[in-house]
Amino acid sequence: MLRSKLPPWLGPAALGAVAVGALLGLAAAWAYSSRIAAELLDARPATVVPDVEVVEVGEGRIVLERTDETVADGRWGLAAADAYGQVSSIARITESTVERAFDALEGRIAPGDEVAVDLPAYPGDPARAHRLGFENVRVPGDLGPNPAWLVDGRRSTWVVVVHGREHGRREALRLLPALVEQGFPVLVVSYRNDGTGTPGGAGVATWGLDEWRDVEAALAVAERKGAEAFVLVGFDAGAEIVASTLHRSRQTSKILGVIFDSPVLDLDDLARDLQPWWAPGPVGALGRLLAEVRWSIDWRLLDQVRRAEEFDVPILVLHGDQDEIVPIDRVRAFVEARPDLVALVSFGKGRHGDLWNVDRVRYEASVTAFLAQVAGAE
Repeated sequence: MLRSKLPPWLGPAALGAVAVGALLGLAAAWAYSSRIAAELLDARPATVVPDVEVVEVGEGRIVLERTDETVADGRWGLAAADAYGQVSSIARITESTVERAFDALEGRIAPGDEVAVDLPAYPGDPARAHRLGFENVRVPGDLGPNPAWLVDGRRSTWVVVVHGREHGRREALRLLPALVEQGFPVLVVSYRNDGTGTPGGAGVATWGLDEWRDVEAALAVAERKGAEAFVLVGFDAGAEIVASTLHRSRQTSKILGVIFDSPVLDLDDLARDLQPWWAPGPVGALGRLLAEVRWSIDWRLLDQVRRAEEFDVPILVLHGDQDEIVPIDRVRAFVEARPDLVALVSFGKGRHGDLWNVDRVRYEASVTAFLAQVAGAE
């Protein structure tokens, strides 16, 4: 019988190669899990960086350096170092500039200034943005107090707004006048580790796995102030937080309905989008497992499509056909899983989070119609 003979060095070399490959795979998975944390688990508002030159300012008009942002249709904020304005309709576009309708809201924006195109479209807080009186409320949570804005209203049903990533509570300023006009008291909340709420745990956002407690605490404060029922609004990651509140809170019997704006409904989808193209499937799976262990992220609990049967209140989903973060097909899967409860209003030109900006009239009409449906007439 013939036996093949291997060089004596081949066995150790092969084992060494396997060991090196395993270490490289582990290092890649660790780096991927760190990228997940950096990209997805930081709920603090992004820094607004003015980087667009103002060329000319006239009565009701402004000329800006031409960029992809400055030529985008819709209504947008312009944030300068010590001033704030808002642009709307486009009058003229050249190779290097764009002229738009302009309203000064705070301070003075002058030629030569640099501004940032700002999605929340309004500065500061309800008073600075809309001259609305409001109360700064401190919501006592299990980690400590979380600040909230309370705008009073005539009705006993309150709207509680939960912001997403990057923009903090200013995200709610666009919707606020429509809610106040309908008579709803509005509570715009913060939550742990969002930059204004009490820090705690590992210092990261858990997309509702912990933050739901802060929303429940806000509902309890609202009850003590006279709220008899609630409609919850969640932007972006705030939708996951609202969903977790529905799944876990003891206050759900008083929640009449939910509005999701550009919702993330499965965090695992976003994590998979961050996986390096060159990383094989097992490395990606290990990276997500490492993220789960390092930061206590339970991917299955954050898959709202899989958990669709657990919802029991009407849900309005507002989403853009051009959403670059959460493709609308992912949202349609959620809608199709619960057509009895979930209604979708899509915006043809809408990207992630800018639905009000691109079609304010349709956006506000959709929200007020849903509120009339679930909360009734005043």
